[in-house]
Amino acid sequence: MNKTNCILVFLLIISVVLSIFIGSVNIGDINNIQAFTIMLDVRLPRALMAILVGAALAMSGAVFQIILKNPMADSFTLGMANGAVLGAALTVVTIIPAVFAPVISIILGLLSLLLVLVIARKLDLTYRPETLIITGILLGAMLSGVLYILFCYSRKIRRILHATCSVRSAVRISLKFRSY
Repeated sequence: MNKTNCILVFLLIISVVLSIFIGSVNIGDINNIQAFTIMLDVRLPRALMAILVGAALAMSGAVFQIILKNPMADSFTLGMANGAVLGAALTVVTIIPAVFAPVISIILGLLSLLLVLVIARKLDLTYRPETLIITGILLGAMLSGVLYILFCYSRKIRRILHATCSVRSAVRISLKFRSY
């Protein structure tokens, strides 16, 4: 293992240990059984899940870069992220319960990837990386346009933006939406 990898593994171990011992509940203020329960049942699984999710995201990014032969490729390159964001926005706008937002986001992200693959197959039978990238970026731009239309015409999303943004930026955003 080279020096950089050793440093990264060391930092990972340090961050896991710190995340187990540091949290909203001070371990020193409670009895040992409660502290042990908090550390093993709450903090350790959360830290291990963060490692697994981070590794999965890194591997998916590497797969995108290898398949597309592009070191800048990511989920936005093939329009997957745009489809997922649109799925989350649709759950906010429609009457679909919010608990289904992750499922709908995943489904729309995969459907957008499938659409990119179908369109790229019609254009080029060999799935050249250039065709995939251009098709994915164009589909992502189209999905972003649909998302902006939802932002413009949905009062629910405007209220969410108003609640989450600062007062000054929320006023600017609402003025922009009224001009359409």
